Amino acid sequence: MNSSIKDGHCSNSGLPFQRFIFWVQAPVALAVGPLLFLAIPRSGHLSSLKLRELLHRLSRVDYAGASALVGGVIRVFLSSSY
Repeated sequence: MNSSIKDGHCSNSGLPFQRFIFWVQAPVALAVGPLLFLAIPRSGHLSSLKLRELLHRLSRVDYAGASALVGGVIRVFLSSSY
């Protein structure tokens, strides 16, 4: 058996590059995500978002569920990287 896969552990040879890619992608995703949200057209036609409509959309987001999902995914990624 290959020594890098012995005892169920995989080699960490690509880990530094994977972390670099994550730290490059994370800020880009955080910056582009809200812009994509604002770019969603209302009812199939383009219109400018009014503050009241924006606040109504943001009030319908399940922040607890989104946070739980993101936290779970981060835990899975962290547990698989060590």
